[in-house]
This record gives sequence, structure tokens and C-alpha cells, in this order.
Amino acid sequence: MARDADVLIQNFRPRVAGKLGIDYQMLKAINPALVWCAISGYGDEGPLQDRPGQDLLLQSFTGLTMNAGSASGLPHPSPLYMVDTSASHLACEGILAALVARGRTGKGQEVKVSMIAAIMEMQIQELTSHMATDAAPRRSGSPAASIWMEPPYGIYAGKTGHIALAQGDIAVIGEIIGVPELATLKASRPAQADVAALGRWRDAIYDAIAARLATKVVAHWDTILTERGIWCGIVLDYDAFLAHPQTQSYLARIRHPLGGEYTTVAPAIRFSDDPQPALRPAPAYGAHTLEVLREAGLSDSEIAVLLASNAAIAG
Repeated sequence: MARDADVLIQNFRPRVAGKLGIDYQMLKAINPALVWCAISGYGDEGPLQDRPGQDLLLQSFTGLTMNAGSASGLPHPSPLYMVDTSASHLACEGILAALVARGRTGKGQEVKVSMIAAIMEMQIQELTSHMATDAAPRRSGSPAASIWMEPPYGIYAGKTGHIALAQGDIAVIGEIIGVPELATLKASRPAQADVAALGRWRDAIYDAIAARLATKVVAHWDTILTERGIWCGIVLDYDAFLAHPQTQSYLARIRHPLGGEYTTVAPAIRFSDDPQPALRPAPAYGAHTLEVLREAGLSDSEIAVLLASNAAIAG
């Protein structure tokens, strides 16, 4: 199969591909035009190279879970499998770049992606700031969305629901919501090196805003803050988000031969030549085995041997 393939992707732990006889150097000898991509957890060197690459573990190892929440609370992991997704996107981008290079040179190449590198790239702003700052901020008493973002960055409870505040002038926000003391707090920001005082300052701002926002419904705050150019938004759950008019063009209906018809997320990339691409459901286990093996040149008798020995499964 490697003889005629354009791309091979594998996510074994380092050295496993070599033991199986499918590492890049071995397959390159068979097909010099092959683009070979390896996705690992921690890369193929260093003391953790043989550890399992798993999303939560990488979030925890790389400091991401300590970047949000309060000092008295647990580390705060993302509920999304963001490390898996970012590593997969990097692999796709690397493969596409290698294919473009192959179109110019006729030669394939090895592409390596690790989950640790992916989540480090996702945190490039935070990691770079940390390494360039003499005294990095720490989690404080308020449930900060990020220790690296200046107040009012975070989520607040209204009389009903929740609202997120992104960047905004603290004094202007105080004027809009009726908390004039925020102007004084803005002017009293401690020096970056005084980490403890900086934490108390952040908490004071959060607490003052939170106390005021809790007095009215979030739709009220969303309206008056948006009118003044403050970046904010009402926090939605999945039901509200999926029912929103803005969301509808990003959904699609699909039918599965086993699971029936269901709604899923539409393709994220839109192409003018194919504005409504037909989606295919996930294949059943072994659905394409015969097709792939025949395309690889195996005869029906050879395939029958593989099936009989359970080396291959056909659905």
C-alpha cells in the first residue's frame, strides 16, 4: 500500500513504527514521493517520550490548567479536547505543506507533530509573557478566566444568566454600570512585581463589577455595554446556542445507515466551487476493507486468507 500512497499518518509512540517496519526511512526506500506524518504525545526524545499522549494530561503538564480559576479552587482544565484538535490541525497543515513541496520537487518527506508542541503553540502568548516577565501573576481569589488577561476579563452572574466581559476600559465600564469607584481602582494598579497586591487588585475589580451586574438581567447589561463599544456577550448553553439564528448555516443534516438521520456540524471551510458539499456518515467497522485491499493489488484469494486469519475485518 505504501508503494502507491500519497500520505501515511501514524500516531504510535516513538520507535513503534520502526518495530513494525513502517517508519519513514523504511517506507521512503519503497516510495520516495511518500509524505509520512507522525503524531506523538511528547515528541520522540526526552524523558517523557514513551508516556501516553492524552488531552487532559497534556493540558496539565504544560501549565494550561493553572491559567484560570481561583487560588482556592482546583486547576481548571478545558472541557474540550483542545490538545487533540490543535495537534490534528498542525498535522493537516504540515501534510499539505509537504504535498505542495512535493509538487515542486517530486520528493516526499517526513512530517512530525507532537501534542506538547501543539498546546505550547496554542499558549504562545501566555508562555512568552511568562518568560519575559520578572514576576508572573498567580491565581487569586476571583474565578479569573485567565491570569494573564487584565480585568475585567471573565464571566459574571447577572440576576438571570451570565455575561462574559472581554477587554474594556475599567473606568468606562464603571461609568456605564454605575460603579464610579472602578475609575479609582483602575488608577491604583500595583506594580507587576508585587504579585500579591496585583491579585488583591484584580479581586477588588472583579468583586465590584460582579456585585453590580448581579442586580439586573444580563440582557440589560449586554445592551448598554454593547452600545458603548464594550466587548461583551451573553453566555449560552448548547440549547440556546444551537437555536440561535447565527448558528443555523453551520449545521447540517446527515443520514447514517445504522443510526438514522441526525444533525451535526457542517464543514467549516466553504468553497465557491462546492458550496454545499455532500456529507458522508462515519463508516461502519471494516466497511472499506475490501475496497482498500483490492486497490492495493491483493487478489480475492489473498484477501480471503487475511479475513480467515482475522488479520483483516470486512464489514
